[in-house]
Formats: sequence, C-alpha cells, structure tokens
Amino acid sequence: MRWPAAFFVGWIILGIDVGVATSLSPGQRALPSFALPFLVFIALHAPTIAVMWTAFLLGLFIDLTSPRAESATVVVGPHLLGFMAAAYFVLTVRGVMLRRRIVALIVLSIPAAMLAGLVSVFVLTIRSMYPGGLGVEYSPLSELWRMVLSSLLTGFSAAFVGFVMLPLHGIFHFHDSSRRMVGMRR
Repeated sequence: MRWPAAFFVGWIILGIDVGVATSLSPGQRALPSFALPFLVFIALHAPTIAVMWTAFLLGLFIDLTSPRAESATVVVGPHLLGFMAAAYFVLTVRGVMLRRRIVALIVLSIPAAMLAGLVSVFVLTIRSMYPGGLGVEYSPLSELWRMVLSSLLTGFSAAFVGFVMLPLHGIFHFHDSSRRMVGMRR
C-alpha cells in the first residue's frame, strides 16, 4: 500500500468528517461518519498491518478532534479502540465479500460503524464511572440510540465514499494476493 496516497486521501476524508458531517446530520445528534467507510475501504484491500495502523491513526485523530459536549474534555481511546475493532471485523469477513463492489463497502460500513460505536459507548461508560467522570452528564442509553442512528447514516456516507474511492483504487497500489504466482517474491 502506498502510504502517502493513504495519508493524503485520509486527510481529506477526515476534513470532510470533521467539517461537513455536522451540517449533514438531522437534529445535530446523529452524525454520519466518512472516516469509517474509508477505513472499511482500506480494510477490504490492504494487508492486515496496514489496516490496523490506519484504524489506529484514524481513531486517534477522531478522538483528538471531538471534545465531549460543552466541555473541552478530550478522551483518547473510545474511537481509537472502536475503529480498531471495526477494522478487525472487516478483516475477518473480507474473504467472502466482492471487494471491488460499492455494495460491499455499504454493507460492511453499517455493522462496522455499529461495532465501533458500541466499543466507544462501552469505553465512555466505564470512563464516566471514574471519580470526576467525563466532566459532563453522560447517558449510555441515549448514546447507544445515537450510535444506531449514526451507523445507519454512515451507510449513506459509505455510498459517497465508495463512488469516490473505487475509481481511485489504483493510486493506493494494493497488492492482490490472488494474482501472485507461487514462488514469486512480493
């Protein structure tokens, strides 16, 4: 995988995720993710170590740019762990998917977003039990409902990301292990 291409496209996707997603959400409560379908796209095609590093970096950036409610509290970890769990999920099921189809990206983005959101809610619920908590009022049930709505909206954003990313597949230089000949070096 070509890392400079992944960083550049990821930077643009994260800019869209941070800047545009808030204006697209109904009621400003549930937010579609553009970074998660990008992660699913990478996870469908890249080697495992590259996928996990991409999940780590995307999750870290999302955590650093999303303070909790009115306070400026930044909690590093919920999205990071959630994105890594979502990447692992896609890695386990990508063998039975038609990777170069937009339907695969949409179908995998919704459960991956639900898994990432579930891990994020779990981590924040545990964090809110600590003395001092998150510094804001936190309700796990309302966060779970928001996570389900956000996952469904992420399916729509996956269609957009898929229409943009599938023609750009060649710039990432993914190695296709099915075309590799036996005995040839990679």
